[in-house]
Amino acid sequence: MRRDEGPPTIQHPVGGHLRLCDNGCVNSLELANYALLHNPWRARMHLATTAAVASVAIPFDTVDFDPSSMCTTGAGAKITIQQDGYYLVSGYGQNVTTATVHRVDIRRNGSVDTYGSVGTTSATGLISNASAIIKCAAGDTIQLYSATTTSITGGVSSLEVAWIAPA
Repeated sequence: MRRDEGPPTIQHPVGGHLRLCDNGCVNSLELANYALLHNPWRARMHLATTAAVASVAIPFDTVDFDPSSMCTTGAGAKITIQQDGYYLVSGYGQNVTTATVHRVDIRRNGSVDTYGSVGTTSATGLISNASAIIKCAAGDTIQLYSATTTSITGGVSSLEVAWIAPA
C-alpha cells in the first residue's frame, strides 16, 4: 500500500466503509458508532390502554422507539420494513382474564409467520408471546395478531423488530 492512499478499508454489507488498523483489526468504537448510525431499522410499540380484539391485529397505540418511521399505530397497527434483511421479531400480548385461552401470532404481509405460545397464567391474565428471526424484504409488514377474541391489557403488550443481518 502506498502511504498516500490512506488506511485500508473494508466494505460493510449495508454500505459504507470501516478503516482497518495497521494489524488488520477494526476499531471497536468506530464499529459501534457505525452500527448506531447505519442500522436505524429497529422499532418497538406497545399498547398503553386495554383494547378489545377479535382475531385482528393488536391496535398498538404508543411508539417506544422508531428512528426510521416504521411504525403505524391504531387499528391495523404494523411495522413496515425499510431494508431487506433478517429481523428479530418479538411480540407479547396479555389478555385481561385467566378464563380465556389466549394466543398471539406474528404475521408478515397478513399471513401467519410464527405461532405464539398459548397464554401463561399471570396474576391478571394470560400472557402469550411469539418470537422469530424472519427474512424480510423492504415493504413487508409485520403485525401481532390476537388469535382469540379477548381484551388485551395495556402496558404489557408490545411488538418489536430489529434488523440483525443482510439477506
